[in-house]
Amino acid sequence: MILLLSSLAAQDLPPIGNYPPTDYQAGNQNWMISQDQQSSICVANNEGLLIFNGADWDFYPSPNQSIMRSVRSIGDRIYSGCYMEFGYWQKDLRGVYQYQSLSQQLGDEIITDEQFWNIAELDHFILFQSLSRVYVYDTLQQTFSYLDSPKGVTKMIQLEQEVWLQYPEQGLFRVVDGNAQLVSDDTRISNVRLANIFSWGAGHLIVTQSEGFYYVEAGQLRPWVGVDTEEYLKGSTIFCGRQLTNGDLALGTVSQGLMVLDTSGRLKFQIDQTQGLNSNNILNLFEDREGNLWLGLFNGINCINLQTPFKSFYDNRGVLGTVYAAAVFQGQLYLGTNQGLFSKPMNSELDFSIVEEVPGQVWSLTIIGDLLFCGHDVGTSLIKDGQAELISQEAGTWKIIPVPGREDLLIQGHYQGFSVLQKTAGRWQFSHAIDNYDAFGRFFEITDELKIYTSHVFDGLFEVQLDDDLQAAVTVKQLDYLPADAFPGLAKVGPNIYYTTEAGVFALAPGQSRFEKDQRLSQLAMEYGFFSGHMNVDRFNQLWLFYQDKLAHIRPEESGELSIQTYPVETRQFQLMRGYENVTALDAAHYLIGATVGYTVIRTDDFATWQQQYPLYINGLSVHRLGESEIRLPLQAEEALHYQQNSLRFTFNVPTYDAFQAVVYQYRLVGAMSKWSDWSEASAASFEKLRFGEYRFEVRARIGSQMSEVVTYSFNIDRPWYWSNLAIATYCLLALITGFAVHSLYRRYYHNQQQKLIEENRKKLELERLKSEQTITQLRNAQLQRDIESKSKELAASTMSLIKKNEQLIEIREMLEEVVKGKRSSSKRELTPTKAAATGPYRTGVQKVIKAINANLTNEESWNLFKEAFDNADQGFLHKVQELHPQLSPSELKLCAYLRLNISSKEIASLLNISVRSVEIKRYRLRKKLGLVKGENLVNYILKL
Repeated sequence: MILLLSSLAAQDLPPIGNYPPTDYQAGNQNWMISQDQQSSICVANNEGLLIFNGADWDFYPSPNQSIMRSVRSIGDRIYSGCYMEFGYWQKDLRGVYQYQSLSQQLGDEIITDEQFWNIAELDHFILFQSLSRVYVYDTLQQTFSYLDSPKGVTKMIQLEQEVWLQYPEQGLFRVVDGNAQLVSDDTRISNVRLANIFSWGAGHLIVTQSEGFYYVEAGQLRPWVGVDTEEYLKGSTIFCGRQLTNGDLALGTVSQGLMVLDTSGRLKFQIDQTQGLNSNNILNLFEDREGNLWLGLFNGINCINLQTPFKSFYDNRGVLGTVYAAAVFQGQLYLGTNQGLFSKPMNSELDFSIVEEVPGQVWSLTIIGDLLFCGHDVGTSLIKDGQAELISQEAGTWKIIPVPGREDLLIQGHYQGFSVLQKTAGRWQFSHAIDNYDAFGRFFEITDELKIYTSHVFDGLFEVQLDDDLQAAVTVKQLDYLPADAFPGLAKVGPNIYYTTEAGVFALAPGQSRFEKDQRLSQLAMEYGFFSGHMNVDRFNQLWLFYQDKLAHIRPEESGELSIQTYPVETRQFQLMRGYENVTALDAAHYLIGATVGYTVIRTDDFATWQQQYPLYINGLSVHRLGESEIRLPLQAEEALHYQQNSLRFTFNVPTYDAFQAVVYQYRLVGAMSKWSDWSEASAASFEKLRFGEYRFEVRARIGSQMSEVVTYSFNIDRPWYWSNLAIATYCLLALITGFAVHSLYRRYYHNQQQKLIEENRKKLELERLKSEQTITQLRNAQLQRDIESKSKELAASTMSLIKKNEQLIEIREMLEEVVKGKRSSSKRELTPTKAAATGPYRTGVQKVIKAINANLTNEESWNLFKEAFDNADQGFLHKVQELHPQLSPSELKLCAYLRLNISSKEIASLLNISVRSVEIKRYRLRKKLGLVKGENLVNYILKL
């Protein structure tokens, strides 16, 4: 629903609920409206029947796909008429309307191309009117009769407990005892189209579509002219009319929207498409039980809340803008907006006019004595007789308050701190700016001690001590024990100063030095949701606070206590500028609230009657499965649901249609959840995959401060087949059989286990014997291993001994070779023979010794001894190497054996009586014959064989 607050010129009008076709998802045109037993709105739409319960729209297509022209709720049935078809709709056990045709009982008696434009009730008869005749259905006998006229029926009108008919060229008739009795055959009404007829005094008021009004009494007809009706009805075509509960006349026109007249015929207000209607062409008017006026339009549906305590001025032309301040002064209503200062006479329907001398945004309007001060974007002006006089050019005046004890001084807060206005020779003028403080001066209050308390938008509250001459700030202290907030408020009510943030309301009483938290006022934000800390004090010294779900009206009493009155309305409905909320007292019962597109006026005296106890209905229960459409279930009796019907959806509603009454719901499912859900505007609750068992669904609603009764629905989800009594008995029988079988199996099992144990013992004895033999074998192998290790040690020892021997022989050989060459050893103590002694027989003897040493170093017998010892220690290695690499020479096999023992190249050189370089060459050639790739370690390869 789209909420529009409408206005004509400067009229304050009731709110309009706007329901375009995109909301109800059906045709544009809506021809007739009614209300059923549960207060749901029933609409005859171009495409079928619309049902609106205040939360959801339901649509039922026309039974023959034609335009539905008429609808009327009577008892538990909704009668409807369309092209060549009429009948009634009735709810089945699931809460779904089913259609039953009545016209089909008539067969060929229906006249070709008949459309049924109206339905009326008279005792136990239901009358269906086409332009040809009236079909009268007896609900007791379930029979039909007719009311015919030679030239058809122009209009049928339900007039309280009577039904009136207009026959073309015959006049006006009343239906009595099933017959049409003449009321008036005056040609002034017999040949014109009527809009409606109303009871009026001792007679009846007849409203024609384009020929004015007539009054008929005792068969006498005379024109009726209300106050100024000729002026505002001139050129208008009235298509429909409705007499409201308070006696006013509502007239729906073809092109000029809605007109509402009082009993004297004076126009109270007019609303057309520019003020919020979906269309200027009104096809039907209907007043529901709560006094809301419904409009069936050529394009959509509107609901006008006539009984609400709110009326609004909607600036649809964008002239005013956002209202920041208002004041009633010298019989004028002044509005300060973001587009200037505007005024109009109080209680008039004239347009607002702009005060041209006040440019830019207006922040405040303050009445002090007999003067109106206007604080605006470029300074401060005095307003008198609709004229403005600029008295201060301090940019952006937010607020102006008198200095305590000084009638000639005022302090004003502006964009850059504070300044003083002084009254000199009877004229107010700018005096001076207050030094030493240049922060934002929007919210501030002053005490008798000349202390200014001012709140900054983000930095919290400051205490500014002024000097006695108001020339400068002596001290500036931030009250850091108080919270800072983005939307703070500061106001003085009675003797106390109040500072408001989201964290609570803090009060400073006279004589106190600290602000203390006011628990009572702070509790309001917790209960109703913080919206803004901005505080408004009206001219009656009453405080107004805005919360999310309430509007608080606070009055100081003589005792010093505060009287708190809350009004159940959501703040968002006012279309406020957050942080700039403002309330102005027009009189003791009417208060103006500024909005972003105009303003709203509330009548506080009407709140008591506005709050009603509305019923709450559970209107639908459906079960759904994944991938399937919902299946509606009956609601009239407690249901036993199949165990697969365990995903449920409940829908519920409160049939209220006031735009300012928000409905919130709370529910719980006893058996699945113990706590109530959070309050929500959602009018449905879903539960998935419930277990079998008993449940009770409970739901309640809150409309403003009114709480509905708890509505319940109990149901039971059956056990699944595998938890039925038969299944449980079967499970028990199966358990007994299973127990017996298990017992038998265990007996057999234990017998088998005994046999297995005997066999296992036999096998264990055999195993012990084998283990003993294995132990003996292991001992033998261990002895063999020790022998091998001993031989390996012997091999290692003999190898090392051979290496040592060779090293000593090589060393001796080198010494002898030096003697032969006649050199003196530099590393030995002994002296070699002289050069003379190194010749002759001595030299020959030395050379023989060297030859013997060389023969010993290459002694094949030493290698054979080594080979024998090596074979004993590492049996089969040399044989294995020869099998894998038959191309190896004996010297290369020697090298493999030495490498197997992980002997260094130097030691191998000693054993082979060659140089280390030669050993490296041999290793290289061996790698090639073994086919080792680059990077593969030769020793590792030989050790792995």
